Amino acid sequence: MPRKASADDVPAINALISYWATEGEVLPRSAAEIAKHLTDFVVEDEDGRVVGVASLAAYGPDLAEIRSVCVDKDYQSRGVGKRIVTAEIEEAGRRGIGKVFVLTRKPDYFLKFGFATGPVIEQKIYRDCVTCPKYGNGCDEIYMEKSLTKQASAASPR
Repeated sequence: MPRKASADDVPAINALISYWATEGEVLPRSAAEIAKHLTDFVVEDEDGRVVGVASLAAYGPDLAEIRSVCVDKDYQSRGVGKRIVTAEIEEAGRRGIGKVFVLTRKPDYFLKFGFATGPVIEQKIYRDCVTCPKYGNGCDEIYMEKSLTKQASAASPR
């Protein structure tokens, strides 16, 4: 089950994100950035090993991004991603956030959670996209968003 990340998790979170960043799947995050935003992260561990991570980055009181979704390659297809994404959707709901979004190369995966495609919001472009090496050079990620309801069951894919 996912849990809030702790300071002891920073090296493992950094290693997972760094691996998938080198694969081109997520943007890199430094250990210092992870530590600074540690309360945004959830992790799932197995036998003391962090095998999944995700972050919920607020863009204001009613908008947040689920990002840095990474699952250890040895734990793919075991439900880890589903559990960490669901945990962040539920956390957004607890915070009263009305909409969450993702940028992804795997839109079919996020369709299962009720996300739909749409135009990239300006807040994302000005905050992160302009510093990305792919900005203006053929970004291949798809923007998807999900409006949240007060029903916890709406967070889980069917």
